Amino acid sequence: MKTITKLALSLILSSSLVSACGDIFINKGGYHVSSRSMEFGQNMAFDAFTRYVGQKQTSNIMVDLDKIPSKQIASWEYEYGFVGRGDDFRGGVVIDGMNIKGVTIAGLYLPGETQYPVYDKSDKRDVINIFDVGTYILSKARSTSDAIRKLKKLQVVGGAIEVSPGIYVKNVPLHFSIRDKSGESAIVEWIDGKTVIYENAGNVMTNAFKYNDQLKYVEKYSSLKSTNTKQNPNFKDKVIDYEKIYTMKGARTVQTALLGIPGDFTPPSRFAKATVLLDNMVVAENSTQARLQATETLGSIATIGMSYDDLNLWYAVKDLDNLIYYTRNLYYYQTNDSVYSFDPAAGYEKVELKNINFETLPQGNAKEFKALTLDEAKKLKILDISDIK
Repeated sequence: MKTITKLALSLILSSSLVSACGDIFINKGGYHVSSRSMEFGQNMAFDAFTRYVGQKQTSNIMVDLDKIPSKQIASWEYEYGFVGRGDDFRGGVVIDGMNIKGVTIAGLYLPGETQYPVYDKSDKRDVINIFDVGTYILSKARSTSDAIRKLKKLQVVGGAIEVSPGIYVKNVPLHFSIRDKSGESAIVEWIDGKTVIYENAGNVMTNAFKYNDQLKYVEKYSSLKSTNTKQNPNFKDKVIDYEKIYTMKGARTVQTALLGIPGDFTPPSRFAKATVLLDNMVVAENSTQARLQATETLGSIATIGMSYDDLNLWYAVKDLDNLIYYTRNLYYYQTNDSVYSFDPAAGYEKVELKNINFETLPQGNAKEFKALTLDEAKKLKILDISDIK
């Protein structure tokens, strides 16, 4: 196997501490816009692809394949077309995407909490690799609730992901948000070896803590309301010069009412900040405003290059009502470990799903994504994330 590059190693060494992806959902006034950032210490999910109705896939089980009967490995046919970004290996590890039914997924890093299930021979459900979950949902689910129903019928097990050409790592910790154009959301995590699904979830996801602990943390900021007209006793002693700022000339009530909102880059603070902003945001008057609110909120919780180990690599904005998928690339790591910056004047690339004929497979596209055989899997050298640390 190739020697691990400095760049690939930075993925492992830095991300558990500083990975800072964010995912937010504009879900007011009948508008539904989901947006996310990809902030990571290595190029991740720059491959963009389109998948079509009728394509077939078998889950690519690369870990413990010898323990799982071949007849139990999940195979499926795509019912819905979708666009997404991720790793295009054997059907693709989809980290972000949206399908023609207005269902979107976003995969974010969840270090320190994630523990994937191992194969249980007493569980007779079909088995799917964690890194195939995004593809499965987008190709099979017509809504968030439909995705949850289908996911519950599968036995999810840990897998491996290619972090650099020829370099595979298992136990890379992810969790997913699932959202749809009706406004329904769910968060899926793998905690203590079990699949945990939070149904009727809120509009924000960041990284660690796990989701229910994030909800407990954000309660500390629940008294921050833009409609407050008096000083907030919960934050008067926590904000430097609170009284001076509150009474300063030119300060508006809607601004001073949110004094105390966190502004650092830790995942809990970004979760809390995004939650407060979304809870207090005015209702958009149209789809364009809703998309702008999505980009503004996302930008307010994104890292700004304090370290090259955790740059904000790209944004995705997904208008679920109008089936438009926007992406904007910001930075790209080069082979010499330097950073390539995209032109800041370049805007978002726009893909309108309504203009794509998902029913006809273009020439040259694979009809079926086949999994590695047992003999092929045995030849892989797969590293555990804990061993590299």
